Amino acid sequence: MKKLSSICAVVLGALVAALAILGFFTPAQAYPEASINLTVDRDVLYGGESFTATAESSGTTCSWSLEWDGKVRHGQSSTNNPFTTTYKAPKVKKTTKIPLHGTCTYTPSSTRGAATWQQTIMITVLPRRTAVSPPTAGGGSGTGMPNTGVSSSGGAVSSLFFVSSFFVSAVGVVG
Repeated sequence: MKKLSSICAVVLGALVAALAILGFFTPAQAYPEASINLTVDRDVLYGGESFTATAESSGTTCSWSLEWDGKVRHGQSSTNNPFTTTYKAPKVKKTTKIPLHGTCTYTPSSTRGAATWQQTIMITVLPRRTAVSPPTAGGGSGTGMPNTGVSSSGGAVSSLFFVSSFFVSAVGVVG
């Protein structure tokens, strides 16, 4: 009886070990997971400015098709080798949203057929007239910042700085 118990224990132990080993080599772990991504360096810009689209993939090779504003660009990406392209925004009269469509065609390692991955990023193009410029000295007169009463020679700000630095120095000497 003890012999039968020992044999059963050995067989059970071998079965558990075999299942544990098989569990480590499941197809999900035998093949690296594919990671696919499409990004832009900016999604709001003025007409005439450019942005860069970067299409990346790791664990697979992608054949990319990127389309923006009627312009289609094709390229390939793989691990540590992204596909990048630059688009120039058209001049617009009102705020305009133009979609960037990215399509990656790839072959997953777990199947024989091709698969596609798609992403759309909305790019906002602003008219130039909405751009804000920094103030000119003196509001156009060349004498200082507008509506502040400060001339470019310093005026009240320079006087205030001088008085406050004198006060700090005096307190430092007295204290």
